[in-house]
Parts: sequence; structure tokens; C-alpha cells
Amino acid sequence: MEAGADTAMIASVVSVGLALYTFFARGDRELGIFVGLWAPTILTLSNHFKQRDIEQQIRSIPLTSSAGNVRETIEELIESRT
Repeated sequence: MEAGADTAMIASVVSVGLALYTFFARGDRELGIFVGLWAPTILTLSNHFKQRDIEQQIRSIPLTSSAGNVRETIEELIESRT
């Protein structure tokens, strides 16, 4: 996992924890629901930035007429992400 993805996951888990605490322990249902909606928003933003990085990497692949070179380039791109 990447550092940004780890941070987003931790922030989402904390959001859910705070939402549960606010909803049940403090009894503030509206605030609990509001804070609980942060988790999918944080994960969606993280996913957006991850997809944007992948798109930029794909656009940087040089276009060649040889299928072998494109395959090798894509395999290198996938290996660099893991």
C-alpha cells in the first residue's frame, strides 16, 4: 500500500469511529451521520488522486509501432507500481 492510501484508510477508520462515538455515546445522531459521511468522501478523493497518477504514467508511455515494446513498457509500469 502507498503512503497516501494508508493515510486515507486511517482517516476513514477514524471517521467511522468518531461517527459511532458521536452517534451512540453522545447521542447526537445528526452529527454522527455527518461525520460518518466523511469516510467515503476521503476514500473517493484518495482513489481519484491514485487514478490521476496512473493516467499520467500511462500518458508518459512512448507510442511505438512494435507491440513487443508496448507490452514490455506496460509490464515495467505494472512492476514499478507493486
